[in-house]
Amino acid sequence: MEVIGLPFHFVDRITSIVRNRSITTQRYLSSTEQYLKDHFPGFPVMPGVLILESAVQSASWLLRYSDEFDPCYLGLTEVSNVKFGQFVKPGDSLEIKADLISKDSGSSEFQARAFVNSKTALRVRFRLKKRPLRDTNERWGKTDKELKDLYQKRFRLIAREAALS
Repeated sequence: MEVIGLPFHFVDRITSIVRNRSITTQRYLSSTEQYLKDHFPGFPVMPGVLILESAVQSASWLLRYSDEFDPCYLGLTEVSNVKFGQFVKPGDSLEIKADLISKDSGSSEFQARAFVNSKTALRVRFRLKKRPLRDTNERWGKTDKELKDLYQKRFRLIAREAALS
């Protein structure tokens, strides 16, 4: 899920965000996505696990924004009530809406939905756990300040026209 320094971003744009409450994002599926070559030959669609990853990354942006980009590791710990619907094909724009259900000091629960042309592609509940970076900092080779700066820079890039509150 964490994408520091890697090209695995599944949120292209944040369209609205309400601190500690909800986020709406978009992911445009290009025909040049590498994974489409194998999934499925002759019928390219976004794998369900990557639709889920888009929802998880959306929720992660909500937590980062809500917590002032506190450098931490956010790990997916639980997924439930997963329902897939509409296929997501090259040229489609996936809209993801994630709502924060509950939050304590170390764990947050979300309900998310993803849509293509107003048709449901995914419904899911999941939990993210927050951990300090001391275990992962060396692996990424970044200080907490550098990571916070990276998160903020990426956020500004994808949220530049978003309704922020």
